Amino acid sequence: MFIFLVQDKNAILHTLPNNCSTYILGKPPKAVLFWNYWYNIKIPRILKKLNATSYINTDAVVSLKTNLPQFLFLNNIEVDDPTKLFTDKVTAYCKKNIEANLLKAKKIIVTSKAAKEKICGTFPSIQPLVCELSVSANANFVPCPWQYQQEIKNRVSKGNDYFLVNATFIHEEDFIILLKAFTQFKKWQKSNLNLLIVSTTNNLTTKLTQQLSNYKYKEDVQLLTNIFVDEYAKVLSAAYCFFFPYCTTNFPVQILEAMQCHVPVVTNKNNGVQAIFNDSVGYATSVDITAYADKMILLYKDENYRNQLIKKGVEFSIIYTIEKTVEELERMVY
Repeated sequence: MFIFLVQDKNAILHTLPNNCSTYILGKPPKAVLFWNYWYNIKIPRILKKLNATSYINTDAVVSLKTNLPQFLFLNNIEVDDPTKLFTDKVTAYCKKNIEANLLKAKKIIVTSKAAKEKICGTFPSIQPLVCELSVSANANFVPCPWQYQQEIKNRVSKGNDYFLVNATFIHEEDFIILLKAFTQFKKWQKSNLNLLIVSTTNNLTTKLTQQLSNYKYKEDVQLLTNIFVDEYAKVLSAAYCFFFPYCTTNFPVQILEAMQCHVPVVTNKNNGVQAIFNDSVGYATSVDITAYADKMILLYKDENYRNQLIKKGVEFSIIYTIEKTVEELERMVY
């Protein structure tokens, strides 16, 4: 039995299998000052109430007040900045005890070779605890037949092709860069191609809407919010290209989802992402408006380039299966 500790009832947008359930934990405190209560009092109390036998935590902080086996699942280790490993808040909370904090975990699970090398290089004593897990995408992300693609386009983009952006974790500055890049694209090619901004859950929805209100090409930009994963998979499968201008995780599963849908991907250029995906995606510097505009133009005018990205993406994605992920995870936690 798996129990997911969630912030609220809308936190899980997947349909869970019968052996899974949720428990509403509430929002974790933003202020580091209250983290001791959260990790060392509230969470152990709930784990005891649920009769848990182990605890998988997606934060970089273990609970010091439980004897349950704890597994840290870390997908956001800073691999490009040599001066950082975790977020400033985690560093501030653990202070000089980060290594002791990590050593309390039974296993530390990371999702890329670069992340494993970085954390083991920083703390050699934890090397025996660190495992690399192969990530996989939800099985709902599959190619969509042409006739169904047109139905989706009719529903979300007035029947037009569209660039798709997953804005679930987007920052406002990234959104502005994309809008400016799309402006350059529209000036070059006065086509009906749309920009579709999709968010499964985003606190910036109001701000994004405000940014669009005075945008010159707002009629060609669509904003879909709070859609379930099943619907998002369909919308993604009909996209002309998937843009992912920010990578805050070591292995961005959003890219893998697009590849499984046979949709080409453009993402921001950093060492961690390039080490994983190599030439199976297109790259643009995250703060460079012209670089993203150039990629939009290239994808539109060069069908061969687009097809090559699709082909390489499909070849890459078939390596990462849910069966492989489950098998590896079972070996790590049992």
